[in-house]
Amino acid sequence: MGKVHHDLTAARATLLVMNVTEVESLRERIGELVRERQELRTTGASRRSLEWNRVLLARRQSELGRALIEQHSAAAI
Repeated sequence: MGKVHHDLTAARATLLVMNVTEVESLRERIGELVRERQELRTTGASRRSLEWNRVLLARRQSELGRALIEQHSAAAI
């Protein structure tokens, strides 16, 4: 039973590290998209460009939400 417990602990630690990296990456990408959106608005970009940016931003925010849920779920194991 000791090896199984060790393996589960190691797997959980690996998932947490991977997830923390993913969360940080998603937060950075969201920040980039927000800055891009501000630039698009400032420069009078087309509705199509603004809409595409909005879609990408919404996708990354959704991915971030899922990653945070996974992070907290993995920590609870």
